[in-house]
Amino acid sequence: MTRASAMSAAIAAVWGGGLCLLYLSQRTAPPTLDAAARTGTAMISVCFFACLFVAVGMPAVRRLLGAQVESVGSLETSLYAFGLGSAVLSLAVFVVALLGILHSWLLLSLLAATAFLIPFTGFGSPLKEARAKVPAGALAAILPFLALAAICAIAEPGSTDALRYHLSLPAQYLKQHSMQPLRNNFYSFWPMSVEMLYTAGLSVAGENAPALIHLAFALAALLLLQSMSVSSAPIGPAVLAFTMPAVAINAGLPFVDQALAFYVIAAFRAQQRFFETRVRCWAVLSGLLCSAAIATKYTGLWAAVALGLVLVLRRSRPGHLLAFLLSLAVFSGPWLARNVYHTGNPVYPYFDTLWGRPDGDTYRTERQAYELRHIEGETGQGWIGILALPYYYSFKQPFLDSAIGPTLIILLPIALLVVARHRDLLLFCAAFAGCWFVLSPQARLLTPVIALMSVVMADGLADLAKRWRVAGRVLAGTIVVAIAVNFAHILFFYRTTWDPLRRVLGTETREQYLARTLGDYPAVAALNRLAPHGTVLTIGQMSSFYVRPRTFPESKFDTPLAVTLARGCASAEDYAARIKGLRITHILYNAGGIESMAWIPGEYLDWGSDGERQAFYDFLRFHCKSLFRNAGAVVYAVEP
Repeated sequence: MTRASAMSAAIAAVWGGGLCLLYLSQRTAPPTLDAAARTGTAMISVCFFACLFVAVGMPAVRRLLGAQVESVGSLETSLYAFGLGSAVLSLAVFVVALLGILHSWLLLSLLAATAFLIPFTGFGSPLKEARAKVPAGALAAILPFLALAAICAIAEPGSTDALRYHLSLPAQYLKQHSMQPLRNNFYSFWPMSVEMLYTAGLSVAGENAPALIHLAFALAALLLLQSMSVSSAPIGPAVLAFTMPAVAINAGLPFVDQALAFYVIAAFRAQQRFFETRVRCWAVLSGLLCSAAIATKYTGLWAAVALGLVLVLRRSRPGHLLAFLLSLAVFSGPWLARNVYHTGNPVYPYFDTLWGRPDGDTYRTERQAYELRHIEGETGQGWIGILALPYYYSFKQPFLDSAIGPTLIILLPIALLVVARHRDLLLFCAAFAGCWFVLSPQARLLTPVIALMSVVMADGLADLAKRWRVAGRVLAGTIVVAIAVNFAHILFFYRTTWDPLRRVLGTETREQYLARTLGDYPAVAALNRLAPHGTVLTIGQMSSFYVRPRTFPESKFDTPLAVTLARGCASAEDYAARIKGLRITHILYNAGGIESMAWIPGEYLDWGSDGERQAFYDFLRFHCKSLFRNAGAVVYAVEP
């Protein structure tokens, strides 16, 4: 056995043993883990999953690229393997969930079996190349932001969207050991490739594993960005991208935007390799990675459109274009086909005027339209609103997201210096941003463009420094100040939201931290204590992730299940019969009342009639018993 193989075998043994210990610790007493143990187990889990992704994907990358592997270097090859390996593992978990055998022991066995690939991978060369690609100055600039993201990832998740569907749906699938579309929850029809990885992480490594997996995707994207730049200056694309608040804050949360950005960046990089060599395997790899992006989020379709446009404008051969298009179906096809089977719409619930809406559909299109109009109200309408977008997203607090920061606006003009060098990249970003602006202008959905534009900005800054040294130094100093401002902004954001440092340092217990950050958690804790094996109906946008019994997770864009159950009910007895038909034993109710869910001013929740509404409230009054009540929520037991 060679030295590299021996090192890889040692890595596999450490990660495999750590994984088993981590699994056992999560099954014994996860709330009692102290700060040091949480940090240690978190590092083990993120390193294990990162190594596992590379190990699973490496054979496929080597077989697909063949002799082309030697021309791109070990780091870039490993990053492609990271992308394909994560997509393959996600697809495996997806199949297990569809078969209805989603058990923790099976997921652990799956991960343990694939871990035997690690000794045959070799991680020495990629790590050396990564150290060479990232200068010491760049590493020093990134580390403080990385530390903040890691602190947030190690603490228990508390972000709203993560608890609403990125985590609550995988947790629900683990409870029911299968993956079935959920009533009154359109999120369950979204492509969830990365959430399948989160499902495995939750089952094996605990509730902070998803955020750490997301952070691993962010780091992989940074390495890929750094390898795309011709500049070796400390202020490189990795620094410019990761020091933006919209990226750094998002990276430490259990979202999927950094995974989407990684897949899109990798797909674009593979396409550039195709243009350099005109070898078909690169077009196939680009399509596979873009397919993984589509399986992660519908916005991956924007990347497919942009990549296809670049291929057409570069006059690629029809065979190469066909290879790219066919590859798009590999990872995304199963998710879109699942939607066609259940709803008749591959991109449900969108474009319902084209595909139609299924019977009993509860998705409320007008609610999402209202949210998007909120952005228009902030920036203004027409050309004034369009021109105000860069300022709005850079310096304001965009609706639902964090600000991008001043770096983009400061450096965007110098992109003109390197337009000829990055024509394809700018065309891709323009096409992607056009889809974003027309369909859903949320800041985090623009993450792939922000990341890719950092390559242009870094090269433009380096080019400016060569042409006009003084101007280059002044601009570099301005960027350093902007980075410091971004860091202060992130600190303030964490301090005023979750303040996870107190939890990571161990000055707060798990219960204290969650009670402080989530107003409804005391009711959730009471429910877990009083009814650990019941079935719970949550009402009023209640987060169901921390609820141990089986639940019916809600979507803020759907008519609430509590309302749809009242259809045709003439009395509380009729409503009670439907509740018992679903075997619901307890209700977790927003103390603000179900009427608070009429999110749009003037909307009245789609109650069919006053009689149905009265039947619901009479049911709570005469057929339920209050077990716990505080300012945040009420726990009811349904009387037999």
